[in-house]
Amino acid sequence: MNSAGAESDISTILADPSRHYATPKDVLSDARLSSSDKRRVLDAMEHNARELAVAAEENMGGGETLALDEILDAQRQLRD
Repeated sequence: MNSAGAESDISTILADPSRHYATPKDVLSDARLSSSDKRRVLDAMEHNARELAVAAEENMGGGETLALDEILDAQRQLRD
């Protein structure tokens, strides 16, 4: 994303990545995002997945869980 409104767009995505992307692979294939932005989105997805895992362990689940292994795989693909 290179336009003037790009930072506000990425901020919206970072606030709730799962609202914008069904899977981590969708992040990787989004041509609108720079590699740096993709990394930020995947990091946010990872954070959310880890938080949901902790909540589930404490019997405080209630939402869909993100597949942490898919997120980590996407992060590796982005690094390679």
